[in-house]
Amino acid sequence: MSSLDTVFSSALQAHQSGDLTTAANGYATVLQANPGHADAWHLAGVLAHQKGRSEEAVEQIHLAVQLNPTNPEYLGNLASILNKLERHEEANQAADIGLQIQADYGPVHFQKAMALLGLNQLDASIDWFQSALQVGFAADIAWRHMSDVYQRTGNMPEAIAALERSWKQNPVHPATYFQFAEFVRSKEYQFSSDQVRYLQVLADGTKENPKSQARVHWALAVHCEQSQDFDSAFHHFAASNEASLVGLEQRGIRFGSEIGNRRVDDLTEFFTKHRIEFFQNAGHHTSQPIFIVGLPRSGTTLAQQILSQHPAIVGLGELTDISDLVGNEFGKGDQTPMRETLPNLTERWVSDAANLYLSSTFEKAVELNQGQPVGEEVCHTVDKMPGNYLNIGFIRMLFPNATIIHMQRDPRDVCLSCYCQSFHVDGLQVWTAKLESIAEVYRHYDRIMQHWHQVMPGQIYNLVYEDLIESPEDHIRKLLDHINLPWHPDCLEFQQGQTTVKTASAVQVRQPLYQSSRQKWRKYEKQLQPLIEQLAVPIARFENR
Repeated sequence: MSSLDTVFSSALQAHQSGDLTTAANGYATVLQANPGHADAWHLAGVLAHQKGRSEEAVEQIHLAVQLNPTNPEYLGNLASILNKLERHEEANQAADIGLQIQADYGPVHFQKAMALLGLNQLDASIDWFQSALQVGFAADIAWRHMSDVYQRTGNMPEAIAALERSWKQNPVHPATYFQFAEFVRSKEYQFSSDQVRYLQVLADGTKENPKSQARVHWALAVHCEQSQDFDSAFHHFAASNEASLVGLEQRGIRFGSEIGNRRVDDLTEFFTKHRIEFFQNAGHHTSQPIFIVGLPRSGTTLAQQILSQHPAIVGLGELTDISDLVGNEFGKGDQTPMRETLPNLTERWVSDAANLYLSSTFEKAVELNQGQPVGEEVCHTVDKMPGNYLNIGFIRMLFPNATIIHMQRDPRDVCLSCYCQSFHVDGLQVWTAKLESIAEVYRHYDRIMQHWHQVMPGQIYNLVYEDLIESPEDHIRKLLDHINLPWHPDCLEFQQGQTTVKTASAVQVRQPLYQSSRQKWRKYEKQLQPLIEQLAVPIARFENR
């Protein structure tokens, strides 16, 4: 074995043992001596992805493929990283090339299924998950992801059956229990005594892996909650959140408490009533867009699901278009303070941004309709990105006639629900994992919403979650009247809808309206007391509405 081969072998061993620094140094040494070493480029790319540098990883694995275009493993890992970056078209293309190299290579079948899932081609993705099983890909992983597809489409019996098949293949995988817990929470499933025993063992055995630790404790928390053992449930929710924060910290992700306050300061100072009205002249005067805003877990998904059953409305889910348009021009607040860039806002930007948004939502509506033209009866699209409550000033400039629906919920319940939910999005999980940071974000949210109501009175429709579940037909009728649409009975049968739901509420919105989440905070009143004291003013305002 040559000295270079020895260096590569040592780097690979370090990589496999988790010593990423030693592995990275070893791969760099190999590539400096031999830039044509395809395996070193490939594994350097895999390592870069593991360290959070996924764009760099794509470039490095592309180099490996150019040097050795006959290795299907390169294409499988390339497709995997592209899928995680949500570049699903590219991932699908990479998978197709991998299949041409080796038609029975399981990981490529699996990544093609994941790419099709990302492209919302749900039936095709199921076919490719099945194909991955046929060529010997890990059955527990394939069945678990098939469960996710069935769940997104509302086929809960098939989702649970697929998850049970996954569990039988591998009864100690934390991700499986994490998925089961969503069905436990909605009372469609109950952990068996064997599964609870496995979970209790896993709680002690996953301490070195924060992500797995968080998932196991979250599943135990949901189980305890359904068993009415609320003290134990809160203990496990806290343990889950603590593990999540450890994992985020390891990746350099921390909650920036000062950023939210600074951004709200900048927005309230810039967006005066006069300035909003001046720039509205440059906006697009269509009434097509409907925006649903609010805190996470406030009922935004429920509101979209209800509206999407109306034949004149198509729900597009949580779109980043507005925040992307704003962020690209005015910074994200944690890089360049908005007050330094907001004076650059022009009528031309307002006009261009409105047209870009409409073009993008049209394309998404066609994609959601399986590439077919959207029916003539559809005249509204719903963008239910909760965090757009920060962007209401921009939205009103871009679309003076758009409908903006603000979902409100009891501050104690919405904060508790955030704390007791495990979010897939790092930016959400980092502030919902501590009651102190949840209270701080709530205060920022409350302050900016008070400002929007002051500078644009009567232009934001407040829909209270508790009122909606108490008398749904009355409030749905009022909402449709506000949008100038006739009543449609399907809006009451929202749980039967075919709209794909990808958020943390995917299981809940497939259920009929239920009252169990109302005043749930009382079951945890002792643990929530510090938060309740910090939010005394918005709580009193909510109670006196």
